[in-house]
Amino acid sequence: MKLLSTAGTESPPIVAQGSHSPVFEGDGPADFGCTRCGKLLIRGYWPHSFAAVCIECISCSAVSCTPAWPEGEPLPENFMTLGKSGIFRINGPVRVPRSVLVTCDAELDRARTVAAALPLSPDPNTEDLRGMVDSLRLQITILSGCQLQRAIESEKRAQAAHRREPLNLLAWSILAVEGQAERRSLELQGPGGFALDNLIRLRSLLERWARHPRIAVVARSVCHDMPHTLAALAFADHMHRAGLQVNFTDDLDGVGGRSADMYGYVDPETRYAIEVKAPKSLCWPATAPTRDCLVSRLKKASREVSEQRAGADAVLVFAVTHPAHDLKALVDSALLEALERRQISSSIAVVAVACSSGQPTLSPNAGREYPAVGFHTDFVVRTNPRYVGSIEWHVVGPSAPA
Repeated sequence: MKLLSTAGTESPPIVAQGSHSPVFEGDGPADFGCTRCGKLLIRGYWPHSFAAVCIECISCSAVSCTPAWPEGEPLPENFMTLGKSGIFRINGPVRVPRSVLVTCDAELDRARTVAAALPLSPDPNTEDLRGMVDSLRLQITILSGCQLQRAIESEKRAQAAHRREPLNLLAWSILAVEGQAERRSLELQGPGGFALDNLIRLRSLLERWARHPRIAVVARSVCHDMPHTLAALAFADHMHRAGLQVNFTDDLDGVGGRSADMYGYVDPETRYAIEVKAPKSLCWPATAPTRDCLVSRLKKASREVSEQRAGADAVLVFAVTHPAHDLKALVDSALLEALERRQISSSIAVVAVACSSGQPTLSPNAGREYPAVGFHTDFVVRTNPRYVGSIEWHVVGPSAPA
């Protein structure tokens, strides 16, 4: 998907047909065509999968909109919004399962206002789980320009060749949870629980940043490196909770540039870089890290950031992920050792380590029809005593759970 324009904020978002193929493909019995020339826009149209979706025909440029969501009918929990406004070009077809509603912000607001009542959330079950995965998969597929689909196809080939470790963690997590739904069995321990938590954490973070102008960059990034992107989103969320703002760059996905992953401002004229490092040796399926391993990787990450930033002011965000290991105390001990040994570059003001760990447990999740899993991300944040630049401690706030 390519964002062509954000002009006309009062107008709903428009999907521009980027090729002569249908824009979307569903599981319905009918088709949806251009209201002027009849050009096929949605193959397999299912009315409850598209509410107030406006599509510009490639042949005649007419804009045809699907019907609004039925008045008074409760909205489903699994939906993907095209946002408030803008023009998006899609070289389809993008598959939309029946379990997902595609709509826009204005239609969601209207439907929520007129709905008589929202249904009570039932106990989590595998049908709700599949809907959650379908919605997330569709959202990332559209935002990433179909990169997710290519990653899933590669992961399927790797699994068919009996590769033991995930080739792509996002694709592996989606396939693993889809397998749980098909078997009608939730797996909350081991790899199955880790895959489930990956997707629930990702969906939660994407929802919080859904209106960010670089959300498509975030989607491409998570297809490329899921631990790296989850750490970046969690740190942005950590900063937001502390009342501080950061921004993603176009190089968050790590492809085609040497800019920082994120940045913030000490003051309106003083910008600092935020570099995220998520070493594969410290992220599942690697074994739980030791203190010596953490110290060594922190030193290496510090050196890489110093070289990338050429000595400019920077914050290092470092990710450690393991499903069955309490990491926070171990990470804090290793970080203190690295700082005391003066192994963190003097150009780095602060090191923030995202520790994702815990044993998953099923618990109610208000307002959602899928389970909450008890993984958590804590941040260990410490200043670097060697640093003599302009970034103050308050820039990254207190050490607190994300």
